[in-house]
Amino acid sequence: ISDFPSLSRIRELPLEARFPRYDEVGDPAWGANGRLAVSIGSVLAEATWGHIATVRANGEGLRLLTRSMRDIDPDWSPDSRRIAFWRESTASHRKVEGTPRGDVWVTRASGRHRPRRLTSSRDAVDPVWAPDGRYIAYVRGNFFGDEPGSLWVLRLRDGQQRPVATRAIADGIGWQPLPR
Repeated sequence: ISDFPSLSRIRELPLEARFPRYDEVGDPAWGANGRLAVSIGSVLAEATWGHIATVRANGEGLRLLTRSMRDIDPDWSPDSRRIAFWRESTASHRKVEGTPRGDVWVTRASGRHRPRRLTSSRDAVDPVWAPDGRYIAYVRGNFFGDEPGSLWVLRLRDGQQRPVATRAIADGIGWQPLPR
């Protein structure tokens, strides 16, 4: 995080001033509106995820969007109105034996509405928005590279989900617009 001055600043003043129990900032994603979406949490919680928040590029204006302490990997919608992320289904993977389980969720960037779950398979991670904002791609069955996963696409209009690629998909997918 130290390579990004604005993320360092988040950690120095606004984050600790408004939310003193959080000392971890990660998973930064730029929005078209110039704000960052981040996961914030605490080293003391022994987890690599926490809440989803947004902040201005200068490190000010922190806005907490979720409060579950199980959220990670935010991604902005193309119009910067919504943020997709994945939420782990159990309190902490370090306290529960076996593979962590998660689902894809979406919330409004204003923070005025509760997040909404989009999948219920309990094995969905790493959501990314399509450039047109009508779809979200995500990985199923691959948690932290432990096992091969499959790439899925969710149509937001009706919630239809379908596999696109079914063999050995790793996390960290991206969706870019076609060149003009």
